[in-house]
Amino acid sequence: QGGGQKGDRGTIMGEVVTSAKHTATGGVLHTLAGPTDMVVGQEVDLAIDRLWRGINANLHSGGHLIAAAGESLFPALRAVSGHHWEGEARVEFAGDDRPDTNVFKEALEIKLGEDISSGLTIRVIGEPYSDRSIQIGDYEAVPCGGTHAESTAHLGKIEITRVRVKSKRLRVSYTI
Repeated sequence: QGGGQKGDRGTIMGEVVTSAKHTATGGVLHTLAGPTDMVVGQEVDLAIDRLWRGINANLHSGGHLIAAAGESLFPALRAVSGHHWEGEARVEFAGDDRPDTNVFKEALEIKLGEDISSGLTIRVIGEPYSDRSIQIGDYEAVPCGGTHAESTAHLGKIEITRVRVKSKRLRVSYTI
């Protein structure tokens, strides 16, 4: 978990993982539902809930696409934060020259539809575990350590559910 994205679900040696978070030293802390007799250095079997990962990867990739498309359409705006949880997903833009929310929403929906139907590649750039960014198509690469879809075609449809101004930011709520 981190960067606005929920962590993976799954099991380690059959025990349910209740939380997976990045540590300050670059590791991953897994919290298990029950006690275990595992020891440091032991080889273990891991299983990731691929459906859960896919949902969160699509929401996260969709947020990056909204940010990139919004910035390309309205250069006075900068995406400054994202929260990519199912039922709560949003991207926030800052900038003094904000467009009308209806104009923004209509233009963004058209651009997102084009980008999704184009099947833009979503790729990792840099060192995967330390200094990594993601790039969608020809949009600017942005630092990110989360999970992502392989292509915008995997997203299906991004529905913009609400665009409003909150605390001087343009907040775009969405679902996949």
